[in-house]
Amino acid sequence: MSGYRTGMAAWCVAVAGVAAAGVAVVAGVGCAGAPRASRGAVEPDVAAMNAAGSVLAPLDAQKLGYQGRWATDLKLPGGERVSYVRLLGDVLVLVESPSNLVTAVSVRDGSILWRRVVGTAQDKLFAPVRSGDRLLINTERLLFSLEVETGKVVRGDELESLVAGGPAVIGDFAVFGGTNERVFAHDVKAGYSKWSYKMTGRFFSQPVVSGSDVFAADGAGVYALFRGYTGEVLWRGRTFARVSAQPVLTALNVYLPSQDHSLYVLNRATGQDRWIFRATEPLLDDPVLIGNTVFLTLAGRGLVALDGRSGEEVWAIKQPLRVVTQAGSALVLRETGSLRVVDAETGDLLESVPVAPLEAVEAAEDGGLLLVTKRGRVLRIDPVR
Repeated sequence: MSGYRTGMAAWCVAVAGVAAAGVAVVAGVGCAGAPRASRGAVEPDVAAMNAAGSVLAPLDAQKLGYQGRWATDLKLPGGERVSYVRLLGDVLVLVESPSNLVTAVSVRDGSILWRRVVGTAQDKLFAPVRSGDRLLINTERLLFSLEVETGKVVRGDELESLVAGGPAVIGDFAVFGGTNERVFAHDVKAGYSKWSYKMTGRFFSQPVVSGSDVFAADGAGVYALFRGYTGEVLWRGRTFARVSAQPVLTALNVYLPSQDHSLYVLNRATGQDRWIFRATEPLLDDPVLIGNTVFLTLAGRGLVALDGRSGEEVWAIKQPLRVVTQAGSALVLRETGSLRVVDAETGDLLESVPVAPLEAVEAAEDGGLLLVTKRGRVLRIDPVR
């Protein structure tokens, strides 16, 4: 952990500079004097709200059926960018690179709960996940466990294998796909692996969890469903090329995108094909499942909506849009430089507005949207009731 503390010390000046610029932070290890974010109600940040207009103009938000709730500007220094954004319950977590500065923002009011450098300057952080009151975030070789509320580092464990992505979480287990071609479950409380299983290739996508099961697919196209707590293999199969996009695991099905140009929909109980959608190009983007509709973004065709029960194409939009969420009978979509609202049944355009270049758009459970730019501006908009 000494390298971790060294990295923290190196970034104290940068964190202090952010605080001086008007953004509340929580002091990290060795960073004395950084102000703490308020736990109570906060006054509107007028400067941040003004900056929010450069993310999405208020009138454009109204066209989409939304209105601004709060805005936060992390004021990233030159050379910094937001590399990962995850909405984890009541906290929005942002990871910056190359500094490895992690920020937790309250979804309720936009206040910054804490900021902390994780790892060293030589480490690459992957997307964070949540396990109860712990935030898990890993490098290629280390897994850090932090308190969600304070950002305090509880422990740092060396992983069984080098990894190239984050884990899926089931209970106290963080399940990884390793570069050593093994799926392994790391016990975050004990600090070591509880089970592992040898596949046939290194992993380019992360395992996924539903209920007590874990599904994983490797770079050789081989996939398997496991009992998450024991590693027991329930069934195996294979595609005909690498799997790099994230599968989706539900109570009934597995939606498996492959670079062999196919989306396989498997029966979760047996592993047998329910249906297969054949595209004309490798599937590189994660499929999105909303209700009984599967959405695929294809570079050559655009956004395609499929009937989740039969695999038949319902509609397509030529632009490579990505689905954010469904609001009633409408879908909210994003692309570089715009947000769109379309009819969920037909794909017909209802509204389109310009936005700043976004790193992510996260949908809250209560219908709100969190827009995050690569430069660290965060805007929450809520549906107009």
